[in-house]
Amino acid sequence: MNLGLALLGDLRANDAIEAFGEALRLEPNHAVALGHLAHTYEILNHRAKAREAATRALCIDANADRAALTLVHLDRQESANGLWAARTRLEGIVARATNDLTQIAVLNDLGHVQDKLGDYDAAFNAFTRCQTLAADQPRAQRIDRKAFPAYLETNRHFANASNGAWPPQIDDDLTSPIFLVGFPRSGTTLLERVLGAHSKLRTSDGRPWLASVAGRVGNHNWKQIEELSNQSVIRLRRECYDRVRGDLGDLDSEERVVDKDPFNFIRLALVRRIFSDAKVIFLYRDPRDSVLSCFMQWFQPSETTTHFHDVESAARLYSKAISVWWDLKPVFDLAILTIGCEDLVVDFETNCRSVFGILKADWEDNVLRFAKTVKGEYVVTPSRRDVAENVFGRSVGRWRSYEQHMGPVIDILSPWVTALEYSE
Repeated sequence: MNLGLALLGDLRANDAIEAFGEALRLEPNHAVALGHLAHTYEILNHRAKAREAATRALCIDANADRAALTLVHLDRQESANGLWAARTRLEGIVARATNDLTQIAVLNDLGHVQDKLGDYDAAFNAFTRCQTLAADQPRAQRIDRKAFPAYLETNRHFANASNGAWPPQIDDDLTSPIFLVGFPRSGTTLLERVLGAHSKLRTSDGRPWLASVAGRVGNHNWKQIEELSNQSVIRLRRECYDRVRGDLGDLDSEERVVDKDPFNFIRLALVRRIFSDAKVIFLYRDPRDSVLSCFMQWFQPSETTTHFHDVESAARLYSKAISVWWDLKPVFDLAILTIGCEDLVVDFETNCRSVFGILKADWEDNVLRFAKTVKGEYVVTPSRRDVAENVFGRSVGRWRSYEQHMGPVIDILSPWVTALEYSE
């Protein structure tokens, strides 16, 4: 079973299923192993198999929390009536759970169930309890909260730098990636799955291709980026594609890769220096919905996600990050497509056709059935359950249901609400 957990942590979900299966062959009534198997099937969107394994686990041990949570996730997705059963199940787990991580996960799920039921005060309370407990964890406490805001300001330097002397595209056999960016919870995972349904596009699924190269250059050293030699650029291009091939295998000569990393929009200078003919797709959403959605997720702790433990902190990070993007966007002669997530919801096909047209990728009807392509794939972001469903507008304007809880967030985000042409 430990092997299965290790494989799952390494994003090898199909191999993890085999490992859990072997554990169950040795001990067929191992409720914990069945719970992890159910969870893995649910990750891969094999819902019937997930429900069967979870139900078996709970027949063996009524307190098998991993199996119970899997049923909650399935109930949330499959029926409105299942929400009440999910709420009751979650409240029972919260009452008996002694492990902090279990409490955090369950409170987050409970908040989402209460949100779907329209009990917004209870939902906000559950999310607040979840985030407060998450912020108190030792790993989260060790993170320097000042690091990422400082990195943002470092990159603002390029807004006033003289970049016209940077050389044009390096002449080698590598095709520049397509960079899919935007503040977290702005629809990047949704669009990534649409692009990934195309036969000639391969997506990163959140793997840090450019970000890993940025670390090699020096994330906080703007001078080092400006002074990169052509030889260094060629080496970094190859290193980036070595990582791509390591994750995806060899690429067809006609295939292009999509590097989806939301905060790559802060790294425009590095994109321009290494992949000067790259196309950048910037996805945005009503800032109030984007910030609220970040607060409603339980992310693994990092220098960015540590700011999502309360809505005001998330709003301040949003304002700072988008202001840097606003300053950098006009500086670099990159092909940038800006698209609102709400536009995808309102007129999905028209906007998808526009995106593929700009990418010069032939239209394929399969991209409209992108949800079906998710089955059997491990989507690693918190949006993974959303992208396995069709596109609905339920999350548009969600912030209005929580307005009384958002306090100063509304004023912090007001300039960007106006700049991005959303209504007050």
